[in-house]
Amino acid sequence: MAAFLGVAAIMALYSKYSYGDATVMTSASDSSSTVGDGPQEVIVPMCQNLITYNMTKLPNSFGHNTQVEVYRVLEPLWSFIDYGCSNNFRQLVCGTYLPEYRHDPPRVLPPCKKTCVKAKKLCGRILKQLGTKWPKQLKCRGLPTQRDTCIDVIPEPSPNQTKHTYCDKIPLPMCQNIAFRTGSLPNMFFQRSLEEIMTEMQFYEPLVLSGCSPNLVFLLCGTYMPFCIKNENPFTLPCQELCKSVKADCELDFQLLYRGLPWPNKLQCQRYPKKTNDSPWSCVMPTDLN
Repeated sequence: MAAFLGVAAIMALYSKYSYGDATVMTSASDSSSTVGDGPQEVIVPMCQNLITYNMTKLPNSFGHNTQVEVYRVLEPLWSFIDYGCSNNFRQLVCGTYLPEYRHDPPRVLPPCKKTCVKAKKLCGRILKQLGTKWPKQLKCRGLPTQRDTCIDVIPEPSPNQTKHTYCDKIPLPMCQNIAFRTGSLPNMFFQRSLEEIMTEMQFYEPLVLSGCSPNLVFLLCGTYMPFCIKNENPFTLPCQELCKSVKADCELDFQLLYRGLPWPNKLQCQRYPKKTNDSPWSCVMPTDLN
């Protein structure tokens, strides 16, 4: 069944997890990346396959030469992007730091002014409710207005695409062979769109195929659609101990597969609760249903 939660309820639900704030750095500082500069495919997970283009060119206007640098800058905004207040907020953030590259003729496109205005109109109040300010780097003034010179505004999701779900069958393709079959949304990153979650989980398919950990899929599924333990906890995450084990097994493979990107912020293990005897369903391990 569907349930509708307000911002305050969601914040209270996940109040024990830390998101940081939306302070965005602009200095280029990571010179060790192997990503390189020039035209390249967008690979940062908060943007890849979730925006209307897939090619960018660096350095950007802030002097970032690699997508590793851009990733570190965008990390504080990731959970706010995922909240889903506007599809154009993701377009704006990604387009500001990873402008669209077009080959014919060769050119780089920033976001359009109306893309910025739309995003700010729909998300400015939400960011304030979530305890942060509109990032000063996302300025609408001075952005282009002609479509062929910038990243245009895109349609917003319908209300049916942003419903909250409560103890429904997990429909995510990656999760069909795990023991826990029901889950709830939003997750701890405020994501409610199953389509968006499925797209983002595709980012991890190469890592899953690497076989680095038998528990990686369980961690991903419980992170993106928290498990529902009926009559106990409808938003149950994998345990921190499991996360640490998966990270230890997979972190090196991740860096090799994703061109030097650091272990994803969403999978930082301090986000997850520890297994305790006092609260047996505070988190779950793959063997808990055996």
